[in-house]
Parts: sequence; structure tokens; C-alpha cells
Amino acid sequence: MNVKKLKKNKKGFTLVEIIVVLVIIGILMALAVPAITKYINQAAETKEASQVRAGYIAAHSYVTNKIGEEPGASDDELMAYVTGTNGVTNVNAELGLKSGDDGYLESVTCTVESKRVKTCDIKVEGSDTTYTATQTKIEKKATE
Repeated sequence: MNVKKLKKNKKGFTLVEIIVVLVIIGILMALAVPAITKYINQAAETKEASQVRAGYIAAHSYVTNKIGEEPGASDDELMAYVTGTNGVTNVNAELGLKSGDDGYLESVTCTVESKRVKTCDIKVEGSDTTYTATQTKIEKKATE
């Protein structure tokens, strides 16, 4: 009697049911992973653009401070403070960043006109993209 009872009292899933569930999970993962990757890439790009915006504002602030210290400075003299090695050093210092910090600016090249920062080409450390920042927009710089 116990043997008959055991055969009738089958609880659990069959191998086919488990395989079907695994296949469904696999299909859902195949659909979800590309979408998640897309969102991660968009977030990274937005973060870079935010860091570039902060770099532009820091360059503008640095130039404004220099004008206060040296009222007679020419545009070329001011541009030298926010371009090349000086630009990287001065703008990162204005942001409170040092090499290796998240958001550190790898390269900074700004143009100054009428004692105002007009544009800055900025590359964030760890990024392959250079951005051009102005007062109103940030754009990826066309690769040359």
C-alpha cells in the first residue's frame, strides 16, 4: 500500500517543466541585457557631459578671478591660463580634482574673447570623446 501511495503522491516539477522555465528566463535575459547596456552607456555619456559642463564653468570662473587679479590682462594672456597644460592644471584645481579622481579633465583648450571664455574643448580622463562646451550647449567634437 505504501508503494501505491508514493506513486500517486508525486510533488515537484518534471524535467521538461524546468527546461521550459529556463528557456523563458534565457529569452527574457536576451531581451533585457541590450536595453540595460544602452541605459548604462547613456548614463556614462550624460555623466561625461556633466563633467565637461563643470569644466567649462570652472574655466570661466578661473578667467574671471584672473581678471580681478590682473585687470589689464589681454585675451591671449587669459587664454594661456585655460589652455594646454596650464588649462588642465588650473581648471582641475578650480574643480578641486587631482589626477585619478572621478571627473578629472585630461585636456582643456579654451578660447577667450572680450575677456570671456567663449568655447572649451574638453576631454574627461578615461573617455575617448572630446566635447566642445559653450555657454549654452555641449557637443561631441567631430573626430578628425
